[in-house]
Amino acid sequence: MGLVAKACYEGGHTKVSGGHKSSTSECSDSTTATIAGELLASGGYKGPFEEFMARSTEWNLFRDWRASRVLGPRTVQRVMSVGPGDGTNVDCELVRSLLSRGLTEYVAYEGDDAMNKGLRANLQGLMGDQTLKLDLKQQFFHCDLPAPEHNFDFILICHSLYYFEDRQRCIHKLLSEYLAPGGELLFLHQTEDGIYALQEHFGMQEHPHHYSTSQLTRDLRAALDDLAQSHPQAYEVRTDELESSFRCDNVSASLVQFLLEKDHVDERLQKDVQEWFDKHVDDKLTVKYGAPHALHPNLAIRVTRACDASDLTNLVVSKGHKSSTSQRAPLASWAKICSAPCGLRASTAPAAPSQNAGELLASGGYKGPFEEFMARFTECNLFLDGRVSRCFRHARE
Repeated sequence: MGLVAKACYEGGHTKVSGGHKSSTSECSDSTTATIAGELLASGGYKGPFEEFMARSTEWNLFRDWRASRVLGPRTVQRVMSVGPGDGTNVDCELVRSLLSRGLTEYVAYEGDDAMNKGLRANLQGLMGDQTLKLDLKQQFFHCDLPAPEHNFDFILICHSLYYFEDRQRCIHKLLSEYLAPGGELLFLHQTEDGIYALQEHFGMQEHPHHYSTSQLTRDLRAALDDLAQSHPQAYEVRTDELESSFRCDNVSASLVQFLLEKDHVDERLQKDVQEWFDKHVDDKLTVKYGAPHALHPNLAIRVTRACDASDLTNLVVSKGHKSSTSQRAPLASWAKICSAPCGLRASTAPAAPSQNAGELLASGGYKGPFEEFMARFTECNLFLDGRVSRCFRHARE
């Protein structure tokens, strides 16, 4: 199911609007459902997906979220997107914003013929007189693809990871073979609430596309831990939540088929799904939007690959990009994804000092804090190693 994103403060796990607590549950029954390839081949994906888009607030929330921050390095020359559809939800807006930052090539993996043709038409329509190399591959991404000739400065996986086979290997491949030093990989993925909870209720726990943010962060952590053993550079992870919602009145049979990946929906099932949504109507959102709305939060996970020492000078001088590096320990022992993001959070910032530097020195109060700073900082070891970039461990102990 092609859905979208989450919201952010630069470097922490934050939410766009309201307070949301996500939950996970484990169940065991399976249900007969159409696989994504069959939905695409039958032409049954586009119409219900467009209905979903028209009902969801996530696209506007994602647009506002993206506009408030710089995604990827300051200069983005090559972009790759997996499962972009026809580009109307995210990719066209993203490409338009990156054309002014040096974008020269856009590569997409989109397996549906109609979506692929729509994507080409939409991208060509926004380019105007600007030149942009388009490489739109009519195939699904998988972990056995050969490594690309050139890495990508920005990679977007927008609600398509549900359909991957061997997701952990694919994540590992994207980070190690496709993402350029200094580049960013952005996952947009639904949380365990909203549509995911609907799927749980109607028995999709064992469905191959029923893939939660908890599973995604587990696979990402495993891939990063493995990479930490073989790659000298580190990967910074930041997560943000976008508290989007879904207009849930008069849900059609085709939309139920899309949400539950059913090959057939009878009146009884359609009624049951409508009753489930009726029980999950959010009163505040209903007042805000003037129609019944249920929460459907989404998660943005940003993974930035730190620069190799050999690449750093070129990136800093030629592209004006400031890189970041972390300890070489595996991610699992460094920061837990989501619960302890790697970006500096406002909540961890110290209170304003009551003494200036001279007063601290005169009072002898400088030595202790400086020693704590040095214990947290990687600069000295990197200096001894002849490395260029550095970082500061900021987690509260």
